[in-house]
Amino acid sequence: MPAVTISEFSSLNFRDDWKLPFQQDENYTQRFLRTDVLLIQYSTDPESGIRPYLKNNATGETRELEAKLLDETTNTYNALVGPFFTTEDTSFTTFFASDPAGDPVLSTDFCVCTDSLDDTVLLKYTNSLNDFDTIFGEDDLFSLRVPGMFLPQEYSFENETENFRDQRCILRLLSGYAYETKILTVGGNFGVPNWVARKLNMILCLDNVTINGSGIVRSDGSSPEITILHNDYPLYVYKITLESSYADQEARRGDFNDDYNNDYLINYHGGLEQT
Repeated sequence: MPAVTISEFSSLNFRDDWKLPFQQDENYTQRFLRTDVLLIQYSTDPESGIRPYLKNNATGETRELEAKLLDETTNTYNALVGPFFTTEDTSFTTFFASDPAGDPVLSTDFCVCTDSLDDTVLLKYTNSLNDFDTIFGEDDLFSLRVPGMFLPQEYSFENETENFRDQRCILRLLSGYAYETKILTVGGNFGVPNWVARKLNMILCLDNVTINGSGIVRSDGSSPEITILHNDYPLYVYKITLESSYADQEARRGDFNDDYNNDYLINYHGGLEQT
């Protein structure tokens, strides 16, 4: 068992396998707002004594993160990072070590920004069941902020309707349902590593996901589609098609034309008369 195992749903990325030695030497730093609360779920070997720490790279101050034990059998913890009380853009490092001055087992850098980060979207997510080697709960939501947006020209306006043509060949609409699909574009002008697409693909397998506060689901099994910006450049643009979640869609569903709508007759009149 590794000294530390990080859930793929954690807010911060600790993987370093997203670029190859011969590719351009590009770095990618996650950006967050001061109000964002990051969640790291991890499992450790109880005999290792490894704990999570947060270092302010501007001041050099290092503190141990408070961790909440979730499962004694697997020695799984949640560690919350944030909100952040900074007055200027600040670089932080989260690392796992046996003590603050020791060699990190895992580490990652991120930046807390004071501006609005209008070019990003914030995902918050959880699941009704513990799955994907992760413990989910209603109290501690996972979150992820990525550079992305919904472009107005990439909305699609769809509908599902049920029609009936009577004996006079007059077409009547029995029920109608309008819905929208929209494409989330992630990467901006400079792109993101492939681990961002991996996280998005896994997040959208969960049953409770919001983007900027609105419920969302993937549309008909859509997957992140890659756009390569340049040969040997390890950052990419990804697009994935999404829809509003069930609760938001139900508000736009309509059944009408009571004389012909069998669902209406069954629900409100006990069904069609038998002749």
